Amino acid sequence: MAKPRYELYALSFDYGQRHAIELKSATRVAESLGVKKHLVTRFDMRAIGGSALTDEIDVPKSDNRDVSRYATKDGSVKVKDTRHHPITYCRLATRFSLFALAWAEVLQAQIYL
Repeated sequence: MAKPRYELYALSFDYGQRHAIELKSATRVAESLGVKKHLVTRFDMRAIGGSALTDEIDVPKSDNRDVSRYATKDGSVKVKDTRHHPITYCRLATRFSLFALAWAEVLQAQIYL
């Protein structure tokens, strides 16, 4: 096998989600790729809640993509209003790349976007 041109690093997030299967899978993928380091950053989104991933809200079991459920500020659950995120939305997912960029800077990594 040829020597890799780059060292690989993996970053995962434990944000208090109910199911740890994504973290277990991320560890297996990182190991299979031979990453130099797999960093798991932890912060607790359960304090904020509002998502079925981090709150005591039922996770939808239906495959019906037409049903949109979301949590309101008072914690109640509403159905079918496209102005809101689905009930399984993670509010920080779109910001995870900022953590990755910060770590890449610390590692003095080359960044390809």
